[in-house]
Amino acid sequence: MGKVIVWFRQDLRIKENPALLAACKKFTHVLPLYIYGKNTSLIGDAQTWWLHHSLQALKKSLLDELNLELILRQGKPLHILTELLVKHSIEAVYWNRCYEPQRIERDKNIKKILSSQQYQVQSFNASLLHEPWTIYNQQGEFYKVFTPYWKKCQENLNPPKVEVIETRPKNIQAYTDAIEDWELLPKLNWADMFATYWVPGEEGALKNLKDFINQKLDHYQKWHNFMIKDNTSKLSPHLHFGEISPWTIVREIITQPNRLINNGNRFLFELGWRDFSYYLLYHLPNITQKNIQDRFDNFPWQSNKTHLKAWQAGQTGFPIIDAGMRQLWKTGYMHNRVRLLTASFLVKDLLIDWRKGAQWFADTLLDADLANNFVSWQWVAGCGVDPAPYFRIFNPILQSKKFDPNGDYIRQWVPELDQLDKKVIHAPWEYSAANFLYEQKKYPKPIVHHPTQRKIALECYQTINK
Repeated sequence: MGKVIVWFRQDLRIKENPALLAACKKFTHVLPLYIYGKNTSLIGDAQTWWLHHSLQALKKSLLDELNLELILRQGKPLHILTELLVKHSIEAVYWNRCYEPQRIERDKNIKKILSSQQYQVQSFNASLLHEPWTIYNQQGEFYKVFTPYWKKCQENLNPPKVEVIETRPKNIQAYTDAIEDWELLPKLNWADMFATYWVPGEEGALKNLKDFINQKLDHYQKWHNFMIKDNTSKLSPHLHFGEISPWTIVREIITQPNRLINNGNRFLFELGWRDFSYYLLYHLPNITQKNIQDRFDNFPWQSNKTHLKAWQAGQTGFPIIDAGMRQLWKTGYMHNRVRLLTASFLVKDLLIDWRKGAQWFADTLLDADLANNFVSWQWVAGCGVDPAPYFRIFNPILQSKKFDPNGDYIRQWVPELDQLDKKVIHAPWEYSAANFLYEQKKYPKPIVHHPTQRKIALECYQTINK
């Protein structure tokens, strides 16, 4: 009996939503609520585009499946929750937990205040396979290296039993904003192409999972690093917005035939890295701003705005780098291998502070988790926990030849190079056949000389090791 608010955050789904399930089990009346404000963990315009469409999808699903209206409000969560609790004689608030430091503190404060006023407040885990405070080593310390962390997690990788909402609760009528009034869609037309590549919402997430299992998993380990094969799952934005439970994915992977076990384990490894990123953010909350290895505080980063803008615009003169950055701008997504290459190029060829790159990714990636984005950038830069060695400097030309051997990915995103054959396309400046590109100013010359920059980067690294 009674009434409850289910406060949606980064859990924009109905299936395997613990807070919603528990609320519908215990209460007769349910008010689904989404509050838009500064602490929604949205970072850039790309993600506000996704949020707009994801909320529309959730609103429709709640109405169609449970006859509930999603209430949209903008402002401070405590104020809005208190107002609704009082006005509609509601006695409880349920939500699924968030793991960013500011939101943890906010939720603790809200829970403390509402509980002191005799409201029932309950939270659940809907986002991670293992919450950060549940995994420690034998010494009782948190893991700083991924491999032993993931090995520990795999000891308990059994998906929970799937429960469905059996009884439709009654709706609580309340004032709701119109989502159009929030003006979430970017005013610039750069996001117009997103809809060509993405279907936000729970239905889109489940379809992507099904397509991945049926069409891509069989070759995942072999082809996931090759750009043009497009053999990635495309689930990362859906996971970020909570449109699919990670346990739903695990359940599908572990029930596949034995012949797929290696491919499945490799994909689960990626889910593990996502959990590990939140794990590190929980234990090292300053990771988004400070070098984990403080010796990098003295690294002589260069402040070259021209180089930064060329990198952002995909105009570096290195085809594989430019292809990745243009894919990012047009689709809100970038192939994982190219993320690694473009990040390495920024910090080790251009010697630009990793935080500048992380912020650009945060603003333009649809799947930019606060944790995963910043942890991954620190890993590439060499200043994080368990990092890639700083002296591991990717050669963009060799990487391009290895993972885009025919140049098809480059041709897709850098069309001014589409007439070049596979021998020339990876480093056109080295061949007279491509001189017309530079004479006619169709494509920029490389903004740096990679071998020289590699040498300078290693010299800079030595200065902080003295």
